[in-house]
Amino acid sequence: LDRIAMGTMRKYSMVDHGDGVVVGVSGGPDSVALLHFLNSIASQYNLKLHIAHINHMIRGAGADEDERFVEELARSLGIPITVERVDVPRLARQLGVTVEDAGRDARYGLYRKICVQRGFSRAAVAHHADDQAETVLMRILRGAGLRGLAGIPPTRELGEHVTVIRPLIEVPRSEIEQYCAQRGLATRTDPTNVDTHYFRNKVRCELLPLLEREYNPNIRAGLARLARLATMDEHYLEGQAVRLVDA
Repeated sequence: LDRIAMGTMRKYSMVDHGDGVVVGVSGGPDSVALLHFLNSIASQYNLKLHIAHINHMIRGAGADEDERFVEELARSLGIPITVERVDVPRLARQLGVTVEDAGRDARYGLYRKICVQRGFSRAAVAHHADDQAETVLMRILRGAGLRGLAGIPPTRELGEHVTVIRPLIEVPRSEIEQYCAQRGLATRTDPTNVDTHYFRNKVRCELLPLLEREYNPNIRAGLARLARLATMDEHYLEGQAVRLVDA
């Protein structure tokens, strides 16, 4: 994990020396691994870390236990933390959007708010290579163009001079699980991640394993490669369009 994530960070210039980084931590293996990785390189890059945790109020006592777990993790590492409780199901009904979309908007809204308050410029989230494969496959099923096939970008602007960074975007989930196991890192399990009422979970738990088993055992790597190639093509075409407009 360390080698791949460092390569990704350098490739996409994710941090500069002295940056302030808000780290989104749910308590699951992905975000716990991200936090420990960034904490391990914080002195090298003189990074200032701040943990952000959203209690989505979806799972009742389970969500409260996640909140306490992340607060204890922050104390053990000596990293400041901001916790926000948001009734995401109610927010989704009010906005007329899915629970997933409402939760994502709440998380990124918190990251941006903390960055602005503290003068930070980066918000780190724990999307990984398997998330990338799932996203690309979902977009193929829905009928995506080149931009959609590019999947989850390694970095993107969040507004207010804040950049979202994804240091684990090229790290497979298996590497993350191994990283946590080798270091004895405690993590939380969110049962909604396997609830196949959600489209992404249906792709993750049913479709991808079927494709892997019956069609291509390397389907995840293939979908991630498709995303990288589509991103390169999109950037090239955008550059050519800008040149034509400026000519």
